[in-house]
Amino acid sequence: MTAWKTVMSRRRTCFVPGCGETCVVNSHLLSAGFPLKVIQRKGFVYQLSPDRGCDMRRAYQNGRFIQHVSKVAVSRASVFNGFCNFHDTQEFKHIDVAELKVDDPVVVKELYLRSVSRHMAILEDNVRWVEEVNRISEHKDPQITNGETDPQLAYESDLRRYWFPLWESRNPDLVKWHWRIIPKILGVSASTLYPMAGDLVGEQWFYNNGARPLISLSIIPQGNNVTHVVFAWWYEWDELMQVFAQKLDELSEKEFLGLVNKIVFTKSDGYCISPRVWENLTRDERAAIENYSQMDCFQDRRIGLPNLIV
Repeated sequence: MTAWKTVMSRRRTCFVPGCGETCVVNSHLLSAGFPLKVIQRKGFVYQLSPDRGCDMRRAYQNGRFIQHVSKVAVSRASVFNGFCNFHDTQEFKHIDVAELKVDDPVVVKELYLRSVSRHMAILEDNVRWVEEVNRISEHKDPQITNGETDPQLAYESDLRRYWFPLWESRNPDLVKWHWRIIPKILGVSASTLYPMAGDLVGEQWFYNNGARPLISLSIIPQGNNVTHVVFAWWYEWDELMQVFAQKLDELSEKEFLGLVNKIVFTKSDGYCISPRVWENLTRDERAAIENYSQMDCFQDRRIGLPNLIV
C-alpha cells in the first residue's frame, strides 16, 4: 500500500473540539443544493482533481498537488472529510440556503469556517503523508526528513491562529469581509483560502507571528439570478485589508470579475466550473486553466488566462 493510500485509510475525528466522533462524512465545500445546483448540467460539474500515487512526492516538493480538471457528479464535487453528520449540518446551516442573508456576520463566519475547514483537512493529510513516507523510507530522504516540514509548520500555526479561536469564542466578529452582489449567474462557484498581504493582486505571502494572512474567497451563484462574491479575513488583518477592500470598491464590475477570475485560477483549487462554460472552451484554453493551477509555472505561459467568471 502506498503512503497516500495508508493516510487515506485512516479514520479522521470530527474537527469540532470535544466531539470525538470518528464517523466523518463527506462535507461539501460548495453546497450541493446551493450553489452547485445552479451551475450543474445533468448532475455534473467540472473541478480540479489531484493526481496521487507516484506523483505525490513531486507534488509535495512543488508545494501542492498536480491537478487536472475532470467531470464529477455534484454529489461527489468539492467534498472533504472534516465533520460528523451532526456538525456538518449544524455549523453551516446559514449558508446552505436558497438565498443568503447579505452582510450577516454569522453567514460570513460560516463561509470562512468552511474554507478554513477544508484547508485544515488538506494540511492534516499532507502532514500524515509526510510522516508515513518518513516511516516507509526510514528517514533516508533528506528532502523530506530534514527538520519540520512546511505542511507541519503551516498546520500548527493555522490551528493556533485561526481554528482554535473560531471555536473558543464563537464570535462572528472575528471575521471581517467585503461583499459584492453580481446581478447574474456566474459560471464558476468557489470557496477557497489564499495568501495575501493587501496588494490588489495578492502576490505576497509572509508570516506574522507564526500565522499566514489567509483570505477566503467565496463565489456563490443563487437561484434568484444573482451571484454573491465574498472576501473574508481574520480580524487582525482588517486594517491592511481595508486598503484592499477600498480598491475593490473602485473597480467596475468587469474589472472586479477579472480580478476574481485571476485569483481563483492562479491561487486556488476550491472551485467548480459549470459545464456550459467548460465545454465551450478550446483545448488550449482548457490547458491554460490547468497550467495556471500549478504553482511554479507562472513564468512560462504561451497563452493568456481565459476569463471563465462571466
